[in-house]
Amino acid sequence: MKTVIGTVKELKGEYFAKDASGKVVKLSVGDKITDDMLVYGADSNSKSATINIAMLELKDVFNLSGMQKQAFDPSLTQLENADHPISP
Repeated sequence: MKTVIGTVKELKGEYFAKDASGKVVKLSVGDKITDDMLVYGADSNSKSATINIAMLELKDVFNLSGMQKQAFDPSLTQLENADHPISP
């Protein structure tokens, strides 16, 4: 079962989430991020594009910019893993 681990709090540019079944959705402020999602920026994003995702367990905000991507899974609820996004 999918578990919500975060919520989109701020968004500048275009970001998408792909779940384990391959379904892709365009993200908006307020959207929930589950533990099976890959969040990524659009190829057309500038370096100033950002997405801020409030992590429920960490009580902290996870930031991506430009075309960065990040797989969201239960390991991200552990503080030592939260600062290592995947580069485009």
